[in-house]
Amino acid sequence: MSREVLAFGRHNEAAVRLYIQHWMCQYQTGFLLHPAVPSQAPGLKIIDVACGTGIWLIDLSRSLPNAQLDGFDISDAHFPPRDELPRYVDLFSLDATKPLPEHMVAKYDVVHIGRINLFIRHENPAPLLQNFLAMLKPGGYIHWDELDVGGMQAKSAGTEQSFPYFTEMNGYGKAWLEAQGCTSRWVSELDKLFEGHKLKVLDYKRLPIGQHMAKPWTEMQVMANRDFIENDVIPSIGGNPALPSAERRREPMREVDEECQKGLRLLMDMVYIVGQKPV
Repeated sequence: MSREVLAFGRHNEAAVRLYIQHWMCQYQTGFLLHPAVPSQAPGLKIIDVACGTGIWLIDLSRSLPNAQLDGFDISDAHFPPRDELPRYVDLFSLDATKPLPEHMVAKYDVVHIGRINLFIRHENPAPLLQNFLAMLKPGGYIHWDELDVGGMQAKSAGTEQSFPYFTEMNGYGKAWLEAQGCTSRWVSELDKLFEGHKLKVLDYKRLPIGQHMAKPWTEMQVMANRDFIENDVIPSIGGNPALPSAERRREPMREVDEECQKGLRLLMDMVYIVGQKPV
């Protein structure tokens, strides 16, 4: 995805967070590749957009050892070395907002997209979807996993009902995202987006984070918020004395762990949709 929107960290903790998020999402949905997508045809070609660490493809390769499994991201910082990848998994750098290389047009049977909502600006995912569809063969399938980050809610699992440090930290992040046009309300209308691009919707669901997952999901989400504040929000201050300083923005981050111990839970819906391109 485009580096102009979000930076996030390229360090080990950021990679660990991506692995944890992947496995928790798989646990919650119960699948990697949606079962409505045929996956046993010979010569199957699948591509994962914004593949991050490549873990979705690496996991998928265990059940599809002979399929061609490609993945790309704007940065290769979290890619494993090529000699540690399964035989038919190939990862490469590419900006999904740019025109596609000719060799990728109508190449794939399946396009998978995983959790890119914060990289889409001004409530307009259509240009990216058009690029994704261009990769698909006629009759191919698109499987999009998303998080409704804009609908994230702070809830309490204990007697404590007020979480001022999280509220302050979250306020900094929301203000920055709104200034960048990253509001992600479009996530609630993915079915309409698909239908507007002549895709046959095969499944579309919202899954709230389960109670048994609330604590680990919250801990992962706090890691994501810290990463975002440190690598995107704070660098945007640029010495402007009218804005809270970098240190002021870091103060609530140091206290949020204690609020989690007191029962803070950060919950949101997982959303997934599967569509088929016309033949």
